[in-house]
Amino acid sequence: MLLKSVLMGFLSFSILHADTLKECKTEADKISGCVVKEYDENGKLMAEIPYLNDLFHGDMKYYTEDKKLLALVKAENGKIISSKCFDDKVLTDKDLTEIRREDINIEQEINYLKEICLSNDSK
Repeated sequence: MLLKSVLMGFLSFSILHADTLKECKTEADKISGCVVKEYDENGKLMAEIPYLNDLFHGDMKYYTEDKKLLALVKAENGKIISSKCFDDKVLTDKDLTEIRREDINIEQEINYLKEICLSNDSK
């Protein structure tokens, strides 16, 4: 019973911690844990990408222009482990590789996700 209580407490803290990470201000913040918030030229939030140990780690959230969740990408220690669109469509390994290529920027990532997640055959 005590073990169950400790486990539930840890899980609750982990979930709360993921939603309350401070915004990254320096590269050092990415080591201790923070979230990079990407905005478009009009100041609208496009993405939230959490970091720990200078690697993306946690739930990366991508948004549409009207502030709705477009996709949720789960990462651990710099590696994407799963991803799904707002409608629960699971992205393929090819999709995951494409959105985290080194040679594309955040706008290109979001446009790629829109092609996948907002297509008529997304289910």
